[in-house]
Amino acid sequence: MTSVTSPYTDQGEAATQNSDEVALLDVLLCGFGIKNDAQLAAWLEIDKSLLYAVRAGKRRLGLVPRLRVLDHIGFLKARSILESILPENLAKVLVEFNNQLVAELIKKALKENADDPNVALLEATKIAFGHRTDAELAKFLEVQHNTIATIRSGKSSLGPKPKLKILAHATRAFEPEALLGAVESSSRFLVLLKEHLKHLDPASSNP
Repeated sequence: MTSVTSPYTDQGEAATQNSDEVALLDVLLCGFGIKNDAQLAAWLEIDKSLLYAVRAGKRRLGLVPRLRVLDHIGFLKARSILESILPENLAKVLVEFNNQLVAELIKKALKENADDPNVALLEATKIAFGHRTDAELAKFLEVQHNTIATIRSGKSSLGPKPKLKILAHATRAFEPEALLGAVESSSRFLVLLKEHLKHLDPASSNP
């Protein structure tokens, strides 16, 4: 079993980062009326051991649970981020936000690749944004070219970051770099979260 190691190298930075991580957990507990870390883990849909590791300074709260927090506060009013970036749903978004001609081409590609939603999403994305090759697609998504090949072979799938980029460019509802910058920095995420919690009724968000 792989041992858990700290992502921080500088002790001063580690202390600051861990303080922000712990503060983030505490704001979630208080802001949403959650009683303890076990309930918070269930609310975030992660194992409670991960929260204990975060409090011990051995882990950071991952991107997916952070995006789940955004869904809980209704960051994108019209849709759930995590539901929207599921391959099948994201492909439908590409159909929804394109003109009829492009939408029909996307639908055709989806039917031709119906047995693999991850490959279908690649093809839909290429059509939606006018990329002719996998190399162009990889550059657009900011992933390695072999990542595309691995997905096509059925051994992998796109991670949340490139899927967020697809969602952002399709809907124009947010800037992906700005969102990721705010979410991945615990100190900036705390500011964002506190601002949203000012307008949120904690009683309506209890687990």
